[in-house]
Amino acid sequence: MLSLFGKRKNTGVIECPKCHGSGSIVVTNAQMFGIKVLNLRKKHKLTQLDVAKQLKISRTSLANMEAGRQNPPLELIHRLAKILKVETKELF
Repeated sequence: MLSLFGKRKNTGVIECPKCHGSGSIVVTNAQMFGIKVLNLRKKHKLTQLDVAKQLKISRTSLANMEAGRQNPPLELIHRLAKILKVETKELF
């Protein structure tokens, strides 16, 4: 299976929501992907279990993706984008 993230730890910077505008944190691409999935899932009022069942994966696997601990295969990313009603590129 292809994974979009590979083994390299590319990073980005985001504003820390708990810092109230006073700081930012460095996150990996996998973490950034997970944050976007989490936000979109909540926007559509879906639980982790709802999405996991549609993807035919465990809720724990989805939780690990959202936390940036698990790299999803490309096919799963496409299916996830469809469930979240976005284009695949919007997850990155």
